[in-house]
Amino acid sequence: MAFDIYSSLPIDTASKEIRLIKLIPGREDEPISCIFHRYVLGSPDLEYTALSYTWGDPESTKYTILINNHAFNVRQNLWHFLKQGRQFGRCGLLWIDAISVDQSNIKERNHQVALMRDIYSQASHVFIWLGLAAEESDCAIKRIRRFPSKQARKPSHPIWSYREGRAILALFSRKYWRRVWITQEIV
Repeated sequence: MAFDIYSSLPIDTASKEIRLIKLIPGREDEPISCIFHRYVLGSPDLEYTALSYTWGDPESTKYTILINNHAFNVRQNLWHFLKQGRQFGRCGLLWIDAISVDQSNIKERNHQVALMRDIYSQASHVFIWLGLAAEESDCAIKRIRRFPSKQARKPSHPIWSYREGRAILALFSRKYWRRVWITQEIV
């Protein structure tokens, strides 16, 4: 029988308790490693980042990370986020639904879903992970950052080039934007 990482750090479903992970720095060739922490929402000085992302294909749960030195499988999209997050070393404490919530425990899952508004609104930051760069997404991001204010636009001047327009369309056509929870997570 596999070790149950959630029983090693249970959360109190009678309170506003959540699990957060700390991504441990590491080299490219080392396994992704995290440590679980437990906090009560609204605690003084609690700073964490909530992740908004798509889970991705359930068949892609072949990516192993370590949580408290125990193997834990995640889907490909989340694995890529964690890999890049570790590379840039700016993550701090993270709330990630697929890891922070015991998805096999209906009571806990329902408890955490009821706290989602608080989890996202009390987060110091919300990272939106659209996935790995593809379809000229770098071009789209660069152009969006340069998007002029309403006052600065010239009516006859094109807002963006054909290439930039295609890149922006591809970026906003990703599955992320069609998720049910997107409004709550972003707002």
